[in-house]
Amino acid sequence: MGIKEFITSLEQSNLALVVKDGNLVLQGGTKNLSKAELNAVRSNEFIINYIKENKYEIINYLSLLPANVLPAKKSKDIIAIYRLSGLQQGMLFHSLYDTAAGAYIGQFSCDFVNLDLAILNKSWTSVIDTHSILRTSFNHDSFKVPVQCVHKNVKLPVELLDYTALNEQQQEASIKEYEAADRIKGFDFNLPPLMRIALFRLTDNRYRMIWTSHHILF
Repeated sequence: MGIKEFITSLEQSNLALVVKDGNLVLQGGTKNLSKAELNAVRSNEFIINYIKENKYEIINYLSLLPANVLPAKKSKDIIAIYRLSGLQQGMLFHSLYDTAAGAYIGQFSCDFVNLDLAILNKSWTSVIDTHSILRTSFNHDSFKVPVQCVHKNVKLPVELLDYTALNEQQQEASIKEYEAADRIKGFDFNLPPLMRIALFRLTDNRYRMIWTSHHILF
């Protein structure tokens, strides 16, 4: 019997397992059971042995149960849920604590000559579809512990800006100004992807691409 199946069987018997101070406590669920009824359940060898043999797995399972049920539309799009690594938890905390600092925001830039926009978009779509971390959101308030949720479908935000009317110095100054503002804009951790693209058209056949992402992904 799996952990989920075991928890479900307890709920059907008006029982619930809760985690208190790192230990599992068996108690009445939606119905208040009498002391005699609870004692009878607690003497059930199958239930007691299963809890003892799977204590840590059950604790891990219960700690990931949502404190509030996720919206149906959103939950259908989520295909996997994982705990955060220690480093990811630290990045998430500092990013939420100081939203204006632009901490852990990375920016990569490069120039393209004779760029095919359709192929570029198709390439990014392929990369996102291949790597699940790029389709991941980080939920800190929907669950008892922070978790990362892998989404089934994610579209990369791409912003196109035409700077062909500016001279070279004006273009570079405007791009630097854009980069600074984009860095402190940050991301909504609940909405994937935690990255975006800005494409600056500099001449008829030359573009500058700025790829902004949060380091928690990597």
